[in-house]
Amino acid sequence: MKKIISLIAILFLFDSIEAQTEDTSANALRSAIIDHSGVQPYIVAHPMIEKKKAFYQGYRIQIFSGNSKDEANKVKSDFYSKFPAMRCYLSYQQPYYKLRIGDYDDQESAKPDARKLARHYPSSFLVPDEIRRIGSEADKEKK
Repeated sequence: MKKIISLIAILFLFDSIEAQTEDTSANALRSAIIDHSGVQPYIVAHPMIEKKKAFYQGYRIQIFSGNSKDEANKVKSDFYSKFPAMRCYLSYQQPYYKLRIGDYDDQESAKPDARKLARHYPSSFLVPDEIRRIGSEADKEKK
């Protein structure tokens, strides 16, 4: 009797092990990631939304920072006499006037101009800044 019970127990044990291996391999073949959060449409739409914004994070080269507006305008006119094709931006962030040059997407694209400007403005350096996106939908709406 003991032999029959132990034989039945062994059969059940092997059967359950076999069922588990079959079940896990079948689940592995049928598994899929199901996103119930509803975030996926926003992830897909994000690049399109970013392209519609009028400004994006970029870089400029700062060549002047000081308290005097007259001095800032002198540096600006001096800059335009040396580099007429480059864009220059004068801003006021209390208590400083800042003169920044260019519209660069990343640091690598700004480095050649930064080296060129460093010869004339040794204290110049690269700064992160908001850059206006040319041809953005916000520009088109203004027109």
